[in-house]
Amino acid sequence: MVEQGKAERDESVRETTRAMAEGSERAFAAFHAQYFDRMFRMVLARCRGDEHLARELTQQVYLRLARHGREFEGEGKLWAWLRQAAQSCHVDYLRRHGRDVSVELAVFDAIPAEEVGEDLELHQALDAGLMELEPGERELVELSYFEALPHQAIAERLEITSKAVEGRLARTRTKLREYVMKALKTYALL
Repeated sequence: MVEQGKAERDESVRETTRAMAEGSERAFAAFHAQYFDRMFRMVLARCRGDEHLARELTQQVYLRLARHGREFEGEGKLWAWLRQAAQSCHVDYLRRHGRDVSVELAVFDAIPAEEVGEDLELHQALDAGLMELEPGERELVELSYFEALPHQAIAERLEITSKAVEGRLARTRTKLREYVMKALKTYALL
């Protein structure tokens, strides 16, 4: 019975996100009604209770969703994307305002691991690793993995060669992998 409910929710997410990607205002309204409160609470917690900043960042997440949204296979994948978009918006905000991300932004996981469908420690390590990347590196990861753009499209957007995209992405993945592996070893020692 629980599995049937999850399947129905996942199908609803597929339909809603497909319609949103096609520009449906009705789908955006349905999305807003279902996810805004939950997303705002998560962003508010990341912002340590700064309601004004949380509203600004939530709006930025909506803009990213409007620009880069696509059909998501289920609620877990949609929520993981929203969560990452919110984190990226927050990190960008902190860097724009000259704050030290490592000091200002604690790794905060407001979403239970079972909801995202991933191991909590791995998820936290990956989040922390993404925050440690330089803005250009993080943008490259977002374009490649969250927006699923081909290398040629990324190259055109960044005004570099496709070969440069491949090289930078390989170096960024290595850097991220090393950070995650180090963090997971630390978790294992706790």
